[in-house]
Amino acid sequence: GESKQRSDWNMCMLRDVLAPLYAELLKSAIKTTGGREPEMHCKDFLGLLPCPSPDQPWSVLTEKLFEHIRKESLLWSSVGNGGRVPMDAAYLLANDVNEHGLDDAGRDRLERLLLFHSIPVVTLSKTMQTTLVESKAVAAAISPESVRLLFSEQNPKSISTPVDGLTIEDIAFLLQYCVSDIPQATPHTALHGVRLVPLENGGMGTFKDASAEPLYFAGELERAILGGSTASLVARDELLGSALVGFLRSG
Repeated sequence: GESKQRSDWNMCMLRDVLAPLYAELLKSAIKTTGGREPEMHCKDFLGLLPCPSPDQPWSVLTEKLFEHIRKESLLWSSVGNGGRVPMDAAYLLANDVNEHGLDDAGRDRLERLLLFHSIPVVTLSKTMQTTLVESKAVAAAISPESVRLLFSEQNPKSISTPVDGLTIEDIAFLLQYCVSDIPQATPHTALHGVRLVPLENGGMGTFKDASAEPLYFAGELERAILGGSTASLVARDELLGSALVGFLRSG
């Protein structure tokens, strides 16, 4: 009937007219930042995004909007020298909540280490993170699972893992974050392929199944016997921390 036609017309306007115009508005806003890139990201631009996503019928507009802009370089990241990154390449870190055992300092350290590995980290509120992830407009939220995937040799898009500039403590910190959601009593299958084992020689080993060449925990006596051969030795307990050592030895 007539009411159905009006409803269909309104949905068509939201989906096919307003959503593209909204996307053009956002792209135009980026072009008028006047050199205030980071400030524009934090104070102004993010406020233009429909977060949280509204209820029906307006959610149709939000859905189509994110389809239009997911390839656009709209979000600010400090990666490299800092700049806008495509939304679908962005990894979102909520900056107003502490999750997965991290305090403010730990969250800042995680961001720094991921940026060191050229991950385009974007910091924003938890509400915006949730909306953008649920809309599939971004790569992922930063979580133990997504970081495991980033460092996994089983992931064809896994990142390179430069060791220069990283300390054993840095590698141990990343690994501690990656295991923070894995129950200690369960098998560590979620870690298979993850290249984040801190080694005595400063390198990074990979979690593999029992058939692979093993990595070893060693005390001072074993280290003295092995001499300078440390390629297969896990870093010393005191560098890993008691919680991480307990987790690793439980496997």
